[in-house]
Amino acid sequence: MRAAIGSLLLSLAGFAGCGGSALRIEPAAGSARGGEEVRIVGGDFARHGALVITFGGIPARAVVIESEQLIRAKVPPAPAPGAVDVVLGFADGTTLELPAGFDYQATQAVVIAAPD
Repeated sequence: MRAAIGSLLLSLAGFAGCGGSALRIEPAAGSARGGEEVRIVGGDFARHGALVITFGGIPARAVVIESEQLIRAKVPPAPAPGAVDVVLGFADGTTLELPAGFDYQATQAVVIAAPD
């Protein structure tokens, strides 16, 4: 119980550390194939240690904390189109969450017809 309360307080402190600016993802939508780079903008990112970002529970790739206000990551593939929660989990226990923070778009198939 005590650990859960501590984790919650760290989560709230992480949001407060965003310096009044909202935590956001740019772009907030992309292909269900994944692989696209996104920017997560906010604040107070660098002092919490290593970071794992998940999109709908699936870990992102190539996660880099570029500065106190910017993280870059590659979106993982999605099992299906739709909005998913994005969770930032830091080594010190701080967790930041963007409910329905990224919207996977259906991938359109390209049909190539053979010449007659």
